[in-house]
Amino acid sequence: MMKLLAKCVLFLVFIAFFTDVAAADTIGSVQKSGVSTYTRGELKQLGTQQQQQIRLAEAHYEYKTLDSCGATGSLYMTQDCATNQVTTLCPPTEGPLVDILRRLVAPTGEELRPWSLLGRTCRGNDVPGARLRPTMAMVVDAFHHTPWARATIGFQPDGYLTLVNLTSFYEAKWSATGYGPGSVDRVDPAAMLGHQVDIRPRLVSFTYHFGDGSSQGPTTSTGGVYPGGDIRHTYARSGTYAAYVTVVWGADFRVDGGAWAPVPATASVDEPAAVVTVREAHSHLVAS
Repeated sequence: MMKLLAKCVLFLVFIAFFTDVAAADTIGSVQKSGVSTYTRGELKQLGTQQQQQIRLAEAHYEYKTLDSCGATGSLYMTQDCATNQVTTLCPPTEGPLVDILRRLVAPTGEELRPWSLLGRTCRGNDVPGARLRPTMAMVVDAFHHTPWARATIGFQPDGYLTLVNLTSFYEAKWSATGYGPGSVDRVDPAAMLGHQVDIRPRLVSFTYHFGDGSSQGPTTSTGGVYPGGDIRHTYARSGTYAAYVTVVWGADFRVDGGAWAPVPATASVDEPAAVVTVREAHSHLVAS
């Protein structure tokens, strides 16, 4: 009888041992919103079975977004931003494209799973809990409000005075004020949800209008004076003509010091006109 009782006790202890193992395996396979399976070794590292069970039951995901074109801290960029391919992946009114990262944390804030790439989206502000970012619409609006440099018309011969059938030379000259090609306009962060957005204007083209119905362009040439200037015009009739240049602007932008990417918009600006006077030369015999 005693032997039978001892066997029963051993059997119950044996069952209890495997019940504990099964419980550990059950805890290890618990999935909370897609939590990966924990091994027994990981459970030992994280603490007791009861502590781990509480952690898994109350764990939650945190989300954040990063610029897909390589913002500071991003380790997940795979698109070829150097050729601006990434900017074609979002509709013009959405974006910029961002990486969605998530990590699993305990209620105490302890990280249970590190940040990992979940995917990419053109609507970063729809990611739950992620910090709001400037939308492409906001970037485009800031671009259109850039105080660009002005382009005035330089002219040769001097004094904006020329003759019929005489070749004249034009030159576009940037003003000292405003943002010209390559300079950087830093947008007020208060208008960009606290982020630093930089706009870098870029010349798309000039079109030179000579005032007599003719024009030259689009071109990226700023023209120049005799003899190398390549923006030239000859007036066929005398009179006064309002000559001006149309500038088509593009721009690049970046958010929080990230990689530059093109703004998906352009702006056309007619610059102030200069009055060109054209006179007709007459030959006169003069007594010697």
